[in-house]
Amino acid sequence: MATTKKRKSRRRIRPASLSWWRHAFANPFWYAVLAVIIGVGMLLLFAENPGMFVSGSGQNNQQVIATVNGSPITRAQYDQQKKLLNITPSQSQMQWIQLQGALINQLIMQRVQELAAKKLGLKVNDADISKALQQISAPIGGGKPVSQADLSTYIQQRFSMSLNQLTQYLHQDLLPQKLQDTITSNIKVTEADLVNSYKEANLREILIGTLNSPLQTPNLLPSAQAKFRAQQILTKLQKGTDFAQLANQFSSDPLNTNMIYSAKLKKEVPGGKKGGNLGWVPLIALPKPVSQAALALKPGQISGVIKTNYGYYIIQLLGIRESLPKDFAKKKATYLTQLETQEKQQAWASELSKLMANAKIVIKDPSLKWKYDYFILANPSPINPPGSIQNMTDFIAEMKSYVSTHASDGDAALALASLLYSQQYATMPKGQQRKALRQQLITYYTQALATVESRSARFNLADLYRQNNQNNLALEQYKMIQQLLSWDQSPTLISIHQELMKDFIALGQPALAAQEQKTIQTLQAQQKASAVPATPAPGATGTAAPPPPAAPPPAATAPKTAAPVKPSNQLPPAGKP
Repeated sequence: MATTKKRKSRRRIRPASLSWWRHAFANPFWYAVLAVIIGVGMLLLFAENPGMFVSGSGQNNQQVIATVNGSPITRAQYDQQKKLLNITPSQSQMQWIQLQGALINQLIMQRVQELAAKKLGLKVNDADISKALQQISAPIGGGKPVSQADLSTYIQQRFSMSLNQLTQYLHQDLLPQKLQDTITSNIKVTEADLVNSYKEANLREILIGTLNSPLQTPNLLPSAQAKFRAQQILTKLQKGTDFAQLANQFSSDPLNTNMIYSAKLKKEVPGGKKGGNLGWVPLIALPKPVSQAALALKPGQISGVIKTNYGYYIIQLLGIRESLPKDFAKKKATYLTQLETQEKQQAWASELSKLMANAKIVIKDPSLKWKYDYFILANPSPINPPGSIQNMTDFIAEMKSYVSTHASDGDAALALASLLYSQQYATMPKGQQRKALRQQLITYYTQALATVESRSARFNLADLYRQNNQNNLALEQYKMIQQLLSWDQSPTLISIHQELMKDFIALGQPALAAQEQKTIQTLQAQQKASAVPATPAPGATGTAAPPPPAAPPPAATAPKTAAPVKPSNQLPPAGKP
């Protein structure tokens, strides 16, 4: 029986809000990926990554891996970007797979921006190059000008390239920032805008969600159909139909559903609808068209149909209030600057979404195509190009077809096995269907481990063998994990050793369990001596830390990095490190 314990309300933050960006940038890698999205050039990043310009050699170096409106992206550029962001397979294998998908996405978005800048006739001028070189030379200049000879020497030592080569690179690399500056140059905010940004509205909403939006709810519609339905609902509201009734019947916003904790199921379950009631929400936390509409209403009034990146809204204003910070008068200038920056980011994200929607993107390398799709599926966003993969069922079908013809791609087999394990097998009832899927999983995990290494995959494979009563094969996997762990004597792995010890005991292997016990004691002594608390290694039982944090849900969200994915469409955890 479900209890009435409600989950904590989630503060919904508009995409470009300062709080959202701070949250999204908590992870250094995702900051690097998002840098291109919001137009922050790579200039400040590559100074920390010497050797990024050293490309691979051989005939595949200029292989075209993707095209954007016919403009090629080469393997060399992809490899260069990996060096730029200092990304290596030091993460777990599943994280590494997602990062590669993020990289091809980044290159595509960068190329879209470059082409748009050139179409507008934008060029990087000498002043732009000079400013960039000053930033690059800061470590040796200490804020003062340096001679060209010293700069050339520094660049050669730092990047293994000449000053002329770097200058040519900057002419291309700075174009996206040039485009963003041009698009947002006319955006100014007033004191009235600032005051409005601190207002809160008590709202009810109906959202008719559209396809290719970050929403992960059923019954999403093509834009034209969604607009038509929203207009029909508005007509009903104008004739007196109850707002809450229509919201509960048609709204796509997942936050219209109350979640309660089920003691029996030990998880949150739907517990009724909210009638579209959002409660008090900061206007700045709403999509801008919605907040603008709210400001134009009087309490009790209903808006018209409002178009956003998520679909079509209809709102009813119940009340509005102002909540200025105590230091508003003192820090007004600072707050104005912050708001203007935020508005420019929002405008740029909207423009970039349009550019992506009109871009023709073809990924020619099948080994990168599925990784790109994997990343896009995990990160639904208005910026993602139309036609991107939309659901887990389609992606699994794509992966099965690919793995059947690319047996040597261990990453693909690992991703497919992880998806099937988390999406289907983990919740499938016992029976012949589950037994057949178990055999498929064993095949995929075995195929993956022939070319890549993943501790979580070995734990899962061993578990599958044990369910098949093939304890001898499970033991082989546990022994391999033990052997691999011998190369990393870190206290952070104590929980992994404890899990392994339990598995050896369960399989009647006291000698191997004793080895693990001895290792645990050694690591605990090491931990105690260093006085550094051990951080439990994620996923000792085969499930690991979740993928990078996602963006908040619709009424408060926006571009990039992703709204939380519903269980039916959620990508598997990244796996043990």
